[in-house]
Amino acid sequence: LEGDNMPLGYAGQGVHVNPAKGRAFDVNDFAGILQKYEAETFTEYYNINMDRQYSVSLPRTKIKNAFVSWGDLEAFVNGIVNSLYNGAEIDAYNYTKTLVSSAYLGKRVQVKKVDAVVNEATGKAFVKELKKLNRKFQLPSSDYNAWKLLNGDDAKAITTWSDAQNIGLMITADIEAELSVDVLAYAFNMSQVDAEEFIANRVVVVDNFDVYDDEGNKVFDGSAIQGIIFDKSFFKIKTQDNAMDEIYIPSNRCWQYFYNVNKLYNTSLFANAVVLATQLPPDPESGESN
Repeated sequence: LEGDNMPLGYAGQGVHVNPAKGRAFDVNDFAGILQKYEAETFTEYYNINMDRQYSVSLPRTKIKNAFVSWGDLEAFVNGIVNSLYNGAEIDAYNYTKTLVSSAYLGKRVQVKKVDAVVNEATGKAFVKELKKLNRKFQLPSSDYNAWKLLNGDDAKAITTWSDAQNIGLMITADIEAELSVDVLAYAFNMSQVDAEEFIANRVVVVDNFDVYDDEGNKVFDGSAIQGIIFDKSFFKIKTQDNAMDEIYIPSNRCWQYFYNVNKLYNTSLFANAVVLATQLPPDPESGESN
């Protein structure tokens, strides 16, 4: 889901241009050449919003006393250093899941209410909804992007559509267990071979859509969210910087490792995306869901 790197700047920008509207041709319209015809353009911005550092200290003189071979020692040291990369990967996974939950809570994505997938019947209903949305995403419409959701009913609607190969799916592991290759092939109008490729490259499986703070406390229960069908341009994930820095401290003969990650995580109001959930997001004032 990650896009191109963003080596400079602190903000990204997305621009959408609506399709031009036709007018009746008039062979006598000589004055038309002097008129100004405005294109309908829209702009959104997203900022660098993740700046994390992963660090560890390695007092090698102490560690080497615990090993009897240089190979075991180096393997242990490499494991310690790799733990920094692993921590960053897990955070990336959680940040990406949180994009869906945040868009759902902030009403920055279309939401379709569905029954929880718990048996064959509800699984078939879920797949039927996926099939409809997959097809409708490919047709020009203003119903599946979130532009007016955030900007109000008075805002101009934007018209979007998706190429079939750009449509993806993020679901929980519980939902995945109910969807076989044959079922997904049916939902996305493809052969079983193509469905296997689709699962490998365009289906993202997560454990849940819960959100936790840095201390591991759950701050949002995402169990209502069954999944999201999306145009890949919905996810705006860019890396500005990731670098491993190290320094040796002679006074205690210790290596300090610092892995720094600076990224942008956001979603686009221009892209087609629909969250499938068992209830609509809570009202920000009353806190009640429908």
